[in-house]
Amino acid sequence: PHKSVFDNIAFGLKYRKVPKDEIARRVADALQLVQLPDVGERVPAQLSGGQQQRIALARAIVIQPDVLLLDEPLSALDAHLREEMRVELKHIQRELGIATVFVTHDQAEALALSDRVVVMNRGSIEQVGTPEEVYNNPATEFVAGFLGHSNILSGHVSGTDDGDLLRIQPAAGGAEILARPRANEHWQVDDQVRLVLRAERLLLAKRHEACTRQHTVLDGHISAVDYQGQAARYFVTTGALELQAINPIDRHPFAEGAAVQLRIRSEDCVLLQQARA
Repeated sequence: PHKSVFDNIAFGLKYRKVPKDEIARRVADALQLVQLPDVGERVPAQLSGGQQQRIALARAIVIQPDVLLLDEPLSALDAHLREEMRVELKHIQRELGIATVFVTHDQAEALALSDRVVVMNRGSIEQVGTPEEVYNNPATEFVAGFLGHSNILSGHVSGTDDGDLLRIQPAAGGAEILARPRANEHWQVDDQVRLVLRAERLLLAKRHEACTRQHTVLDGHISAVDYQGQAARYFVTTGALELQAINPIDRHPFAEGAAVQLRIRSEDCVLLQQARA
């Protein structure tokens, strides 16, 4: 904390015996890269939290590492700064082309920043893939529950519909749910399943609006509303089930107690093997 920003960034270069003129050039380049070219003479206490994070990044990249390791670098920042730095980090990483391992417990950060995601549970790898693969096709229940808001229901395959669709009967009872299995999956009638329904993929509408055949349509009512500005997370009671649905809103969200129609597209259903006891 007693060193200037310049000396903080130059620290690793000095211990690598880099010539002074090259140190000055590389520190200036690093400051330019993190968009803080004029703070070299300040000390850390004179910087905001976001600026301090940028300087820490500059100190790491100035030595031109083969691999950049970032361990929850945004965890101490407020929500607005986190989003700002997330965009900045991705830009810097692309510009430098340094292989980067970014450790985070923030699902949005993992999905937004990565080319490949590794989801780990108690030291073991649960799934590796692109953000789209891991989010849309979770390999395990842990992955489904960890990334985003998911409804995970126990049930069994009760039959087929239109040849390529399965009818899933939730264990809690109520109406069957139509699911389209993935191309490499083979399910049989009476197979036990865990049905994953992403909250972001469940669609809410007013009762009695028209709907396609490949949607499951459930009548229910709003039991609670978590207003989030541009979207709202609704808790919808339908029969014996309570499901979460996250929908964008125009101006006014559905009110608590409102009667709604919950639509589930067959292609948005993910089927997982029922875990053995």
